[in-house]
Amino acid sequence: MKKIKLPAHFLSVLIMSATLVVVSSCIGDQSVAKRKGYVKDFSTTTGNGGCESSYLIYSKPYDTCTSACSDGYHLASLDELSEVKKELVDSEGYTIDGVSATDILARINNSANICVADVIKDERPTNAIDIKSDFCSCINGKSDIINNCDSFCAAKTPTDQPILYVNTIMGTDIALNTKIGNLHNWCTVQLTEDQTTPGCSLIATDGTNTVSLQMTTSAGSNSFSANVSTLTRNKTWLLKIQETKAGSGAQSKEFQIRRINQASDTTTGVLKVTPINQYTCMTYGGKVDNSGNIIRTTFARIFYYFAANETPAPIPPAGGTNQSQVVCHDEQLHGVTDSAEWDRLELIPGAYSMWDKADTRFVAKAENNNKLTINKTLEERLLSDYNITATIDLFRLLSYPNRPTTTSTSSANIPLGYIMVPFSDAATGKTYCPTATQFNGTQPLLNLLGEFMDDTEGLYLAEKEAETIQDGSTYKVLYGTMFVRETTLKNYGFYIENGIKIKADAAAMHTKTIYFYWPTSTTADPLTQGGRKLFTVRTPSTLNGNVPTGQATTEATTDKRIGCVPKS
Repeated sequence: MKKIKLPAHFLSVLIMSATLVVVSSCIGDQSVAKRKGYVKDFSTTTGNGGCESSYLIYSKPYDTCTSACSDGYHLASLDELSEVKKELVDSEGYTIDGVSATDILARINNSANICVADVIKDERPTNAIDIKSDFCSCINGKSDIINNCDSFCAAKTPTDQPILYVNTIMGTDIALNTKIGNLHNWCTVQLTEDQTTPGCSLIATDGTNTVSLQMTTSAGSNSFSANVSTLTRNKTWLLKIQETKAGSGAQSKEFQIRRINQASDTTTGVLKVTPINQYTCMTYGGKVDNSGNIIRTTFARIFYYFAANETPAPIPPAGGTNQSQVVCHDEQLHGVTDSAEWDRLELIPGAYSMWDKADTRFVAKAENNNKLTINKTLEERLLSDYNITATIDLFRLLSYPNRPTTTSTSSANIPLGYIMVPFSDAATGKTYCPTATQFNGTQPLLNLLGEFMDDTEGLYLAEKEAETIQDGSTYKVLYGTMFVRETTLKNYGFYIENGIKIKADAAAMHTKTIYFYWPTSTTADPLTQGGRKLFTVRTPSTLNGNVPTGQATTEATTDKRIGCVPKS
């Protein structure tokens, strides 16, 4: 087999690892007058020595040492160094620019590192910009979207316009490209292929309407801002950065926002409840045929969740004649192209309930020391009604992916609603979620909570047994995470003892590993699998698949519940 030579510019075409985030700085230039730091010293070897504590310049003649990389070169990352060594090993017995590949490898192995040529590509990469999940939109010093932005907006200079603030992460094709390097340059630097001076817009769509928004960047920055006043409130918008002036059409990964009404506060009455819907996305495995088309061969079901009034955006098509590797709608009923008009696949409305994040009592106010209003209200009522001073922190905002990651979309944990910290029985130490029995009991805090909620139940996490799908010539393992209500586990849960399945009772929930078969059925034997999948109740730290953030407690509970939610 013919060996490939490695010219000096070899690393300018390497595909960089996505984990590369740091590039060492380089000084000096290539002129003779500036090469004072370079030293060639192989006099004590047979020509294949190294630079020891200095760096080897990885270019012809492959025998020059330096204490710092010059302009146009940078210190090799671990990935780059590993790739160079691999290519040299593969080229054993051949020469590169007249130098033995074996000698070059020996010199590298006896040097602190190598200086490699910078990546300079005269192109604007697409789908190489990720959106950080800490984006916020503020108006009059208050949050304008659902994303836990109250503290951020309180620190911003108030304005009567809704301004969206977004931080991005550059992929290595951009970050290591010295001609671009950051978001501002990606949007503004004119490249050879550009028909005119480039410029970026923020493109927003609700599935029916598309809006182009002006965005503002600053030199050297990966952040931007945009006025989103033209985006209708109480509607989910799918956004992306797109180069719109030079004709490249390059774009970022997509992200979602939902603007909310600025409502007046209230501290009385039952907390608002919102249903949380569950749906399925089919993740297909497959192989690529001789024509470059993806052929599906295997699949696995992965579950996603969203608040009933926040249906996620459809999955973009794969493009060309390719079959989508991720499908979240009924292809047999609606065809291969997803749409906002179609129900999500295997939709279960109201799979469980949470407290609505739009309830103004879940706003953290500066005058309350950034406490949620409901927590502050409970503290004040305990003091005024029972003369008890206590610090209350009962509610957490639970977030979880509402759709999968694809080649053109990035998945993020989206806020679903609020969950409550579970309580512990002083006598038994077992955790529980309060109902009318506790609300009408003798504990002051539970008496007060009864004014703000009806019966509650535990919320758990369960994981499906691992499934393997084909990934080209290899295979990968997928896990499915599911939220499951306490009522479901009491009806269908079981444990295994001495190889025998035993229906779980309340005591077993606290002492045994609990399983159930999905989908559940009111007619099928809960202890018989049939064609169903086995799920195991797990703690968040032991999950292998998607993991929620913001669960009500990070402490291990006696029965693995992650918190309390309104009983459905």
